[in-house]
Amino acid sequence: MPEKDVISWNSMVSGYAGVKDMEQGYELFRRMPHRNSASWNAMITGYVECGKVELARIFFYAMPERNSVSYITMISAYSKYGNVECAKELYDQVTEKNLLVCNSMISCYARNNYAKEALNLFDEMLKPNVNIQPDKMALASAISACSQLGNWKHGAWIESCMNKLGIRMDDHLATSFINLYASVEILIKFMSCSVDWKRGTWFLTRQ
Repeated sequence: MPEKDVISWNSMVSGYAGVKDMEQGYELFRRMPHRNSASWNAMITGYVECGKVELARIFFYAMPERNSVSYITMISAYSKYGNVECAKELYDQVTEKNLLVCNSMISCYARNNYAKEALNLFDEMLKPNVNIQPDKMALASAISACSQLGNWKHGAWIESCMNKLGIRMDDHLATSFINLYASVEILIKFMSCSVDWKRGTWFLTRQ
């Protein structure tokens, strides 16, 4: 049998992690002759999926070199269990933030009712000195934050940003906007929502 390379080892570790058999996953990880960041991330992800965030944290800090996947996995884990402070602590450690890292933190804020912080981070992304173009995930989280605050004006501003960036409306974003406007009773009392799927545009019309 040919000698297994690190990719083969990682696939096996990920396989055990995927079925939440972290005992066998750890045994393989321990026996690996060589490890890379994917090896460590597989263990971190596996422990997170098993709800063992503290073990995931131990592996995270034991990593020789962390990457964005490592940070995103841990931020998402803390988000799931409502530990926003630890998530923010990790986010602040990332020296070169990209869209996916920002998305994980905005989602964490929105999910845990830190609406103002979510919108502040979304606005920060758009500043010229940062210039990280939001995607549909970031937009959905920001719109959710607007709903929590009942701030339909900020939501309308986000819609205008979408138009400027050429981001097409989909069913997820349309639902987010419906929830926003319904939360301030604009949609229910005064408007109906229509989605032109062919053109990929979304608009409100008065009844």
